[in-house]
Amino acid sequence: MKGLNDCLSSDDNPESPRNPSRSPPFTSPPYKTCTTIYDIMTLTLGREDYMHTKDRIVRAAIKNFLNYGYEKASLSTIAEEVGIKKPSIYHHFKSKDSIFEASIDYLLSSIEEKVNLPYEKEQSARRNLEQFFNAIIEINSELSLLAGGHFDKPYDLLALLRTSLNHFPALQERINLYYDGLASTLERILKQGQKNGEIRSSIDPQSLSLELLAWLEGLCMLSGVYTTISINTLRKKLYDNMWDMIYEDSEEAKGFFGTKKKTRAS
Repeated sequence: MKGLNDCLSSDDNPESPRNPSRSPPFTSPPYKTCTTIYDIMTLTLGREDYMHTKDRIVRAAIKNFLNYGYEKASLSTIAEEVGIKKPSIYHHFKSKDSIFEASIDYLLSSIEEKVNLPYEKEQSARRNLEQFFNAIIEINSELSLLAGGHFDKPYDLLALLRTSLNHFPALQERINLYYDGLASTLERILKQGQKNGEIRSSIDPQSLSLELLAWLEGLCMLSGVYTTISINTLRKKLYDNMWDMIYEDSEEAKGFFGTKKKTRAS
């Protein structure tokens, strides 16, 4: 299956060398070859040559909304990319609003497919958590490419969702479901780590899952304005630092997420 760079035309794909420290792609079935969000979108919507016109409109719309936002995205440009006339769009969607709502739903569904893969029970919680961590960063990096940006400067998806709610409050339920899913996946991994003795049992997995989500979203937001850093270059160190804050230490409970000293059995 084509990767993101192969799927985009030369005009849409700025030179964006991949960092050699990128983690390997997921190997969990059924997505063994799906290494980018664009690949997942292709599975969700179908291949371009077999895709219904309505789905092709959605995929072109996602790219344009990421590039220009809701207000500046042009239905004429979307129609041109699909290879139809602008009036033909209205055979499939009532308005630009309905296209945007469908685009957000498809986008979140595609991300969920990549992030909420079945995590291996045989793997350590540390490895599963790292897999989740890498997925979130790579998704935002790949969205940055779709938006005409650079892979090393992840897209601020949170900003897009906030803007979406300003225009479409009805999307709140869908966005809540999206974050509920991410938090649930994280909580499952954390509980696995506590059961295996990898993560401190004194930590509440539900609240920690929210803290970790906020931390990840904050890193992606920061990288968009703090241009002297590259999350993709630092990701291994960032992850190791985060793990050091929550892992089970027989000597002492360390870190930002809890500094309470553990007492030894006498």
